[in-house]
Amino acid sequence: MIYELRMYDIDPAMMEAYLQWANDTAFPLLLDRFKLDVVGFWHQTAIPPEIAQGTATNVVWMIRWQSEEERNAAWKHIRAHPEWKAIRDDAPPYWKKIDSQLMTTIPRSPKP
Repeated sequence: MIYELRMYDIDPAMMEAYLQWANDTAFPLLLDRFKLDVVGFWHQTAIPPEIAQGTATNVVWMIRWQSEEERNAAWKHIRAHPEWKAIRDDAPPYWKKIDSQLMTTIPRSPKP
């Protein structure tokens, strides 16, 4: 089991529009059509962080995968799919930066 942590730097001026697009347009397709096993989707609050080291990441979400091969095949399929291309290509430039990391848990960690 691996987890893909996707970290986005969304233009703060476009945050509300991005969250609406993610909730109403992207996630229905990712969850219902492509059946991604999304653990959660989080966005930054207005509460000041306890530790801030200059990161601009303000949205993170996590997907559970059985293997790297499953992940690679799924994203290849999604990116080539006409429905995904249509919503992604028509989206405003919300993203200033996108990072993705594949993670695993330590033995004593609760499993998401």
